Amino acid sequence: MRPAADTAVPISVEPSTGVQRLPPRPAAAPVGPSLPDQTDSLKRELDETRRALEALQRQLEDAHRDLAAGDQQQAETQGELATARGDLEATRDALEAARSQLEQDRAHLQSLLESLARARADVHQLVGSLEKTAVRLRAVAKTAPYRLAHLLRRIGMDVITGSRRDRNAALRWLRRRLVGRQTPQEQAKNPLLDEVAALWRAQETLAGLTDEIRRISSDAETPQLSTPASDARPTERGHTFRSTVGGTRSHSKRLWGRSALNPYEYLFDRYRRSRDRLFPISWQRVSVPFEPKLVSIVVPSYNGTDFIREALDSILSQTYAHLEVIAIDDGSTDTTGAILDAYARQDPRVTVVHQENQQLPRTLSRGFQLARGEFLTWTSADNRLKPTCIEKLVDALQRHPDWDMLYANYDIIGERGEPLRDTKWLDAYQAPRGSEHIRLPRDTAELNVWPNNYIGGAFLYRARVAWALGDYSPARVLMEDYDYWMRVNELMTLRHADFEDCVYEYRVHGGSLTSKDHELGITRNRTKLMVFDDFRRSFHLSKTLWVVTADGSAPAKQLAEALEARVRRAEHVLMSAEEMAEMALPRLWMPTAWVHVGAGSVRPPQRPPIGDLAAKILVSTAGPLELPPSADWDTLISTGQARGNALPRVGSGYAGWWSVGDVGDLFTLCDLRAKNRQLAEIELQANTRTDRLAASAPKVSVVIGATPGSVALQRTLRAVAGQTLARSQYEVIVVNTAPHDPFARHAVAQIRAECFGDTPDQIRLVDCPFPGLPHAQNAGLSDARGEYVVFLGQNTTPSAQCLEWFLRGFEEHPNAGVIGGHVRLQVPTPRPPACPAGREALWHQFLTAHTGYVEATEWWEYPYPDNWAARRRALVEIGGIRCNWGHTGADFTAGQEIAAASLVRQLGHDVAIEPRAQAVHAVDLDGYTETYAAKAIYAGITAHYRLQQCLYLPRRSLSGLWRDLKRASLSALRDRTNGRCERETENSLVNKRYDREIFRARLAVFRLAMGDLVRRSRRAVTNG
Repeated sequence: MRPAADTAVPISVEPSTGVQRLPPRPAAAPVGPSLPDQTDSLKRELDETRRALEALQRQLEDAHRDLAAGDQQQAETQGELATARGDLEATRDALEAARSQLEQDRAHLQSLLESLARARADVHQLVGSLEKTAVRLRAVAKTAPYRLAHLLRRIGMDVITGSRRDRNAALRWLRRRLVGRQTPQEQAKNPLLDEVAALWRAQETLAGLTDEIRRISSDAETPQLSTPASDARPTERGHTFRSTVGGTRSHSKRLWGRSALNPYEYLFDRYRRSRDRLFPISWQRVSVPFEPKLVSIVVPSYNGTDFIREALDSILSQTYAHLEVIAIDDGSTDTTGAILDAYARQDPRVTVVHQENQQLPRTLSRGFQLARGEFLTWTSADNRLKPTCIEKLVDALQRHPDWDMLYANYDIIGERGEPLRDTKWLDAYQAPRGSEHIRLPRDTAELNVWPNNYIGGAFLYRARVAWALGDYSPARVLMEDYDYWMRVNELMTLRHADFEDCVYEYRVHGGSLTSKDHELGITRNRTKLMVFDDFRRSFHLSKTLWVVTADGSAPAKQLAEALEARVRRAEHVLMSAEEMAEMALPRLWMPTAWVHVGAGSVRPPQRPPIGDLAAKILVSTAGPLELPPSADWDTLISTGQARGNALPRVGSGYAGWWSVGDVGDLFTLCDLRAKNRQLAEIELQANTRTDRLAASAPKVSVVIGATPGSVALQRTLRAVAGQTLARSQYEVIVVNTAPHDPFARHAVAQIRAECFGDTPDQIRLVDCPFPGLPHAQNAGLSDARGEYVVFLGQNTTPSAQCLEWFLRGFEEHPNAGVIGGHVRLQVPTPRPPACPAGREALWHQFLTAHTGYVEATEWWEYPYPDNWAARRRALVEIGGIRCNWGHTGADFTAGQEIAAASLVRQLGHDVAIEPRAQAVHAVDLDGYTETYAAKAIYAGITAHYRLQQCLYLPRRSLSGLWRDLKRASLSALRDRTNGRCERETENSLVNKRYDREIFRARLAVFRLAMGDLVRRSRRAVTNG
């Protein structure tokens, strides 16, 4: 009989070798089965053997896959080990550098200890002086008890009778009280903030303490309760200065055997290097219309009868005779006009202009618009030029064709023209001390960042400077020259003359503007100029909107394509005229250049729909063209190599043909022309006082930046529409950051129909083609009509009374410049693992312990941008939100609201918090990731360091950054150690990862600081 199928003997496997063996064949029976039966049996055995072999094949394939996975895991492990080894090497290098710095600090500490020994005697003397000061202050306390009560208590308890530690702490506090800008609200700070401030002060270095003790020793003789005005005279080397933006100014230190740039010089040097890299130009290849070798001298005069003759005689007697003198009588009421007319009849080089009084900036601008010379200068009617002044200045510029402007040393004279010796006038620059000779600094790295106008009256600049920069600013009366020199220094080349001779005589008398500095507030207004120039430098590094068109000629098309390629390479915004016609672009903070390239066509093309502030530039590839009178162009540029007289003027002023060398120069020149028009309008608005806005204008403008596809935008708009504030008191401006995406346009149209049907003009859409939150905020600020501007995030839902509390805060506190509200994070349920308790600030939660309006006195108290309000005028005065800060795409850089608040406070306004102006911030569930949190941590720490480097915040020393790094490393190490002893939860693991991210960010900041320390030892761009 055939054996049953289920009785077949299975394949046996030896466990020792893992090799499968076939079962033994059965022994032959005495009487064998038939041949068909044997065949069937063999087939069954073969099938079973085949199945066993297939199972073995599958096992072998599984084994191969396991081996491949093991190899991949081993490779990943080796990669992680290599990365860790690299981090270890980098940390070791940083530790070595820190150890070297520590050795230097130890040597410096020894010298400071010796200095402290000498300073103790000064402290004892100071204590005695403070006792006398306390007596004097008690006598004055009756007039201002709310300002002096706390001061007298601290003096009496901590300085006179306290221990040495208490005395030192009180001395530091007293210094801030004497020279700071503190308010009565600052005396009632939260005790927790006092503890934080005490911890921050405890981290100050011994060098800083010594400097403060010395400063207090010098200031204690004349105590004040408000910020003293900066003296017009420069301070002697070795002193420190109060910053105009933040921190203190210190002079250069010796680093690796050479003089290192101080923080102010380093700040401006970084700007110049960025400007030269982003907008390279060779001004030698750029030319404007002028008469070669002619020197044009503008002499503005108002009631200058006493000295005008001496000034004109000194000019007309110059050894350099190729001159033209443009004397302007600025509405004088004495005999100045008659004197000028008499000189014009005697010397044909003198041209006289009579006008109504327009003040100095407009007078200078009118004179230089009439100038025809290759070289330009101006002089006051009460000063004198030495006989060789112009000759030496012209020779110096001709020796240095790459210099655009130079200045030279001068002498000071008295009212009768005698040398003025043994005076305090610019005593730090007198050489030798007590003489009339003023030797000016040779480096201009501090000219734009520290309020000290040391460019005297001996200067000369090329005609291309006047054509590139335009008029003197009418908004800078009494500081028009300083403002102009700053503009030259940040865009062109300004140098000290290559000789030391004094070629000019500056008259010091009771009627001069400089002598009336305190009365006219010249020095007081320099702070505003410093803040606005900080914006101006930031604006000059920003992007421009371009529209490039061309006629049908081949050369024009080729040049237009090259210019478009240069625009794209610079990552600016390039649009067509059709695209601009579909957009609602803001008027300000949007530099726009329309460049039309032609090759001989004089017919102006159809003007695209650009704003009134856009620069309209005609570029000719066939040389200067004869244009019809109706041609409306701001700038005419020829790509030929014509110079001087070969370039014709077209009309009055700076209307005429430029000549450029290549496409790079053309790109930079067009960009500059577009930004100058914007800057002039912003500056005019910032300095034009308007008491009342239009009666129909709303009080509050709400600005919301919209990104494509955000479903939260409509929720935010509905919450704004449901405010308890009267509908006529506010407007809504939605800034579309993706103009080509119709989402925001549809959302605004829907909300307008649902909530603003009766007042559709109260909600508007503004397109902003520039990426980044600061650009969107400035676009909304440009179109805002309200006196106060509230910035909300598109994921932020304000409470019903939010706008009402903001409006009440500004109206009840007239000095408030910035007010921030609370922002509560709406955490989903269940809580995402990436957002453990206590880490909500990474997703923009801002909550304080305050219940009512309170002033923020320290930078870490400043509010967040998702629920942030400011006076529109204050924001315009600082130049708006800085465009080089803020979140842009994958770049998480933050800090634009801290920079703006710091600058607003520098102008004398308060920064405050109104907790009752509440809002809820909702984040999509996909946004709660550890990657986002890690980027936010890194961005916050590095942005804080950048804010210090830009002098918006007090600077931390390298040793302070090293202490921060050590604390972060100890925290990360402690978390790792605790994890071995305790049972780890998901939240604890996330917190440990975040602590490691903090350590990595601190390490990155320390590396940045080390790199900055090295770069500070290089030669400044302004020093050649």
